[in-house]
Formats: sequence, structure tokens, C-alpha cells
Amino acid sequence: DQVIGIELSLPQAAEDNLSQVLEYEIQRHIPFRLEDIYYDFLPMGKKGDKIGIFLLAVPKKSLDEILDTLSPFGIRPKGVEATTSALSNYLLFCAGALSGPALVLGGQNQAWEIVGLDAGGNGWRKEPEILFSYRLPQTEWIQGPGRAIFHSCLNAATKLFSWGYIADLLLWSGVESIQAEDLLALGKEKLAGDKGMAHSFFVPAVGTALRGLRESTFAFNFLPGAGEESRGRMISRLNTWLTVLLLLGLVFWGGSYPVRDEIRLRQLQKEVQKLGPSVEALRKEEDELNKLRKEISFLSGLKGGKGEIFLVLDELSRIVPNNAYLSNLRYRQATVELQGSAESAS
Repeated sequence: DQVIGIELSLPQAAEDNLSQVLEYEIQRHIPFRLEDIYYDFLPMGKKGDKIGIFLLAVPKKSLDEILDTLSPFGIRPKGVEATTSALSNYLLFCAGALSGPALVLGGQNQAWEIVGLDAGGNGWRKEPEILFSYRLPQTEWIQGPGRAIFHSCLNAATKLFSWGYIADLLLWSGVESIQAEDLLALGKEKLAGDKGMAHSFFVPAVGTALRGLRESTFAFNFLPGAGEESRGRMISRLNTWLTVLLLLGLVFWGGSYPVRDEIRLRQLQKEVQKLGPSVEALRKEEDELNKLRKEISFLSGLKGGKGEIFLVLDELSRIVPNNAYLSNLRYRQATVELQGSAESAS
């Protein structure tokens, strides 16, 4: 949900210096600073005298929270993909003889996604290309521009593939039925068995894991500077890589609730740490207030009944001679008893 995708048309001359051109275009089209995002792109082929680029970006804050959560477990992923490339790689891997335009429909978590690609294989065109990619909430597919986008995508594709829940999408879009191949079934057939793929929501994760097997067609990675794994890796390390990518795919698609809970917990802990000095200052002010209340209460008591003794002492200080000394003073029932001595006493 955090990934931003935009289509760009660039002059063919930009192909030789694509990195610098993309940095400039990102600042124009994406509402984030360049240093605050991870990004990569997918080819969309030539369009007249332009080249098409499908740019995908994700805020660093969102992705870093997931990576920081995995780090204590010794998991340091070297690749993070978007579902656009993951689904495209999965389809091209499972349907090896695919050629021409194809459409992938599917989704979950109250949102549907449509990915269109040209698988190539028509002689002069050999490299597959991304045609389009849309991901919108259900309400936007049902009404408004999303409905028109859906029907135009259906008309542009010759082969349809599906995953996840699409029955409601077809119903609300006014389409009674379509002939679409199930991506989950294709994967099971390609892998010669279930291989743990019990639900279609695993499809994007498996598409992501193909990168570790060097079976991906589109090379896409949000993380910068991630080197390619050697073909001579041990099987155990390959299994670890697959596990990491599968886990990361599940996190992005809502399959790992404990990780999400851990992220929320860390966010709350950071907020609590920020509020700590303010809370401590309030506690000190409360202690000072309680101290003042006690002093006020004490002085109020003296001003009342307990203040009589001070009035008596004040009066005695005026009437007792300076050369007289008091050794005992008793005050009770409005009577004052004095004992002492004076120089003039006999």
C-alpha cells in the first residue's frame, strides 16, 4: 500500500544516462525528497520517439521499519520487490511459452490490482515489457475512473490470468464471466506439486523468490547496491534466501501479523520516549503543587483557632517587664498561668 507507481515517457537520448534523468524526474513527479525514498523501474518499451519507464518508489521510513524488525533475527534481505514485478516474473516463469499481451487480475485486503505485460516472443520483439499496472481500493474500481480503466484493460489483453479474489471485481464491474487461467494452479503445475502453496496469496511472494533462483525476467530491487548471488551458492544458502524473500513478500501483503505488531510496538515506544521529559516535568509541578497545598493548609489552621496562642504571646511581650524571665507558661480554657522570676521580686 505504500508503493507509488508512475509511468514516464523519456527521450531516447536519456537511455544512456538514465540514472541522472530519473533523479530529476522523481523530484518532479513524486511528493518525497529523493533521499527519503527507495526506487527502481521497469521497462515499458519504446513509444514513438520516447522510451517508456514504469517507476516505483516506496518511502524509506516504511521499508526501514520492516528491515529493522527482521534484523534482530539475523535476517538481512538483499532484495525487495513490488507486486508489479513479482506477478510479472511469476507469470513468465510459469507460462514459459506465453507471447503477446497478457493481463493479470487479482488482489486482497480490500484492493485489486491489474498488471498488463507484453510477453514478447513475436520474432522481432524478444524482451518482455510492462504495459501498465494499477492498484486501487475496491470502491474506486466499482465507480469512477477505475471502472473505465478495468474495461479498457480487458479489451487490450488477449490472455487473462487471475489470483486471489476476483469474483466481486467482475460482479461490480458489470462483467458476468471471463476465461482466466489460475496463477496458483499454473505454479503448482510448474513446480510439480503444491510446494507449500496452499493459498493464492503466496503468488507474489513466490514471484519475488524467483530472483534468488535467477529465474526472474524483470530485474527489480528497491534496495540499492544489492549484488547478484553467485550460481555456485550452496543449497542451504539458497533455501535461506528463498525463505527471506517469501517472508518479506508476506509482510508486504499482510501475511505476517506478528511483524506488523512489532512495528506498531516500536512506534509506540518511540512516542513514549518523546513524551518522557514532558511527563517528568508534569510530575515535578504536581509535587510542588501538593507542597504548596500543605503549607496553605497549615497557615490557614494557624489563622483559625490555633492562632490564639500567638495572640497571647504577642500580648505578653508587651506587658511583661524586660527584666522578668518566664520559666513556664500554660494556656487552657482562656486562662494564662505564668511562672518565672524578676529582679524586683522579693
